[in-house]
Amino acid sequence: MDILKEMCIRQGYVPPACIMDGELCLKLVQKQGDPCKGCNADRKVCKGRS
Repeated sequence: MDILKEMCIRQGYVPPACIMDGELCLKLVQKQGDPCKGCNADRKVCKGRS
């Protein structure tokens, strides 16, 4: 279980289907506030913002 990603999900930064690593997710939150903005994942899979 990825505790950092779970924290980002609970706080609403990423959707529950996010496939990003939790450490990267948290770093992107700290750097730019929106981890989905810095992610190249297929939005059909993760349901993230574009």
